[in-house]
Amino acid sequence: MKNYINTDKLIKLYDDLVQFALDDIVARIVQNEIITGAAEFKIWKLQQLGIHLEKIKNYIKKMTKFSDEEIENIFETAGITLYKPVTRLFTEQMNLEASQYFRDVFSYYLSSTKGSVHNLTRTTAISSQNLLINKLDQVHFRVVSGIQSYSQAISEAIDEIGKSSLKVVYPSGHQDSVDVAVRRAVVTGVNKCFSDLNLIRAKQNGYNHVLVSSHLGARHIETPSPEYLSHDIWQGKVYKVNWDTIPFVKIHNK
Repeated sequence: MKNYINTDKLIKLYDDLVQFALDDIVARIVQNEIITGAAEFKIWKLQQLGIHLEKIKNYIKKMTKFSDEEIENIFETAGITLYKPVTRLFTEQMNLEASQYFRDVFSYYLSSTKGSVHNLTRTTAISSQNLLINKLDQVHFRVVSGIQSYSQAISEAIDEIGKSSLKVVYPSGHQDSVDVAVRRAVVTGVNKCFSDLNLIRAKQNGYNHVLVSSHLGARHIETPSPEYLSHDIWQGKVYKVNWDTIPFVKIHNK
């Protein structure tokens, strides 16, 4: 049986991200009359996503009513040129150009969600809370893409979801406030995504060992059961990866 792939959801995530970045760039240019460092970074990210520089310029012109000469002068002053290293995205349904990083991200979303491209943060909130889950998906992608910072994304999500007076409910019956649930879901989801992408790259490049990071103040539990609950026991060590136990890596590397 052929796996179901929700390309509509994938395309919507992509379109929302592009539109968010374009509007943010325009707002910064209108406010400062130059391309700020933050706007320049977003323009570079958009080009990595396959958006041609001319399309970005045309959108800025349309929204700001600046002349062609003014737009060109702003871009020349900032020293922004076409980002060239782009490749064709992997899915047949999406005729996009994207950097290898975004190809990996999209492929990871498809494999880790079994094609649904839904609940990217893996929140355990009850599935009927679609407002929460859809917003978390959107925010998660903005942070993973580098378009928005953790703090900005979390703050925006809390403000938007908070207007609905939503209480976040889990299958156990436990409830969380919106700010606690959003912060936990975004930080945990993004960290897991980055960790999984690192494993995918390790597999692709033939590495079989990983060095786990360490930090002061790691959790310590006397006689923990299971043992891994005491973080200070296993952190900072080298481990060999058993690739057969990591399904998403096997799927991604087919």
